[in-house]
Amino acid sequence: MKVLCRKSEGMMRFSRGTANDPGSSKVVVVVMTAVIVTAMAACSKTSQYIDTIAPSDNPYLIQVDTFGGAFTTLRVDSFVTSSQPYAAAGYLKDAVTGSVFAAHYFRYTLPVWEDIPNTAVFDSLELILKLTHSWSGDSTQPYRLRVDRLSQAITNDKNLFYNSSSLATAEMLGSFSEVIRPVATDTLHIRLSQSWGNELYELLRERGATVISLDKFQDYFKGLKLSGDSSASNMVLQFKDSITMRLHYHERNVVNISRTIDFQKDYSPHRFNQIKQNFAGTAIDVMNKQLEVRSNDTRNQFFLFEANRVRATLKFPDIKQLLQAASFVKVMGAELELRPALNSFTSYPLPPKVVLYEQKEDGTLNGPLSTTAGVQYGSLFIDNVYGKDTRYTYDITSYITSALTADDYSASKLVIAGEGGDSTLHRLVAGDLLAAENRSRLVLSLLVYHK
Repeated sequence: MKVLCRKSEGMMRFSRGTANDPGSSKVVVVVMTAVIVTAMAACSKTSQYIDTIAPSDNPYLIQVDTFGGAFTTLRVDSFVTSSQPYAAAGYLKDAVTGSVFAAHYFRYTLPVWEDIPNTAVFDSLELILKLTHSWSGDSTQPYRLRVDRLSQAITNDKNLFYNSSSLATAEMLGSFSEVIRPVATDTLHIRLSQSWGNELYELLRERGATVISLDKFQDYFKGLKLSGDSSASNMVLQFKDSITMRLHYHERNVVNISRTIDFQKDYSPHRFNQIKQNFAGTAIDVMNKQLEVRSNDTRNQFFLFEANRVRATLKFPDIKQLLQAASFVKVMGAELELRPALNSFTSYPLPPKVVLYEQKEDGTLNGPLSTTAGVQYGSLFIDNVYGKDTRYTYDITSYITSALTADDYSASKLVIAGEGGDSTLHRLVAGDLLAAENRSRLVLSLLVYHK
């Protein structure tokens, strides 16, 4: 037995005929109520009857992909960054999501070092930064950084620092300007002030009061600020947490012997990322004044930039109307496809992992969503030919099933977020469920029974 799906006068109808007599007259059965039919205006898969049940009482399977939902892009006003296990630095002007300025504040512990002979000579002082290969922006232009010495200690009453936090600086100690390849480049070296390096070297050689204890050393050297240079606005990079400051000197002898002393970072809570974003001139410029905006006010697009906690929510306000579609409806499967907007990822890499959380009415998050195979990261597929089929895919069957029976208090919505790690600096611009191109979809597989 076969079921054909067709539209008639704005309502979803199914025509059915017997398998033995394909030419027999068809019985038209109205399946959906007017409200549901508007949302489910098309079928993407031919329905099938179950052969073990009589034709007069036969349920059938349908698959629809036009059910509506509401996307909202939102940002967090402020969030703790002193617990983040990475450093972010750079400056980026993005026509789609606005400008982003990132700086990393950190301090060092006192090293253990061997006695330095009076005949030794100072050579240089440098920062060594290891890339995580997460970035956002244009890597064909020179990437520029500056290093400033702090005049204010990295400490406060709560030992918490936020994306909006900042500290005063005293002087610039170094800078970097070079074209780099974020995927291929592993390490950056930034030469620091020769005069200050020599001053630090003499303190270590003499083992004076300034370096006799950690407290005295950190009072003398409060730390560094690694930040983007406003003269270049093409890229923000992420670095591993281990930013080594290395002092080079050599002992003069018949053959000179090179020596180094390594300063290691003091970790949480004495380092943090400052991340400032300006949405002016973009489709989401209203977010400079408010915390959220609906996708139908942003050209049917939603946005994700995990570095600054720009995320999206999705809810299906009419999902319970599925229950009015027929005498019996069961969700056999629900697949969510998130499709990046065309041309939005030609120069900017997509997040390799995007996760979904359930947000309850009280604001708490559950998740990320998972299956028996583990956490769902979207299984990103990139259509390298046309780009139109690029997508993240999730099984949200259990979420939709729960939503059908949830009351107003227990109802939840999905939060679309970056996984963190390698996804932190990558941004996503995607079409909502009504977008003209690269429309995201909720694909429902339903078992429908109509008396």
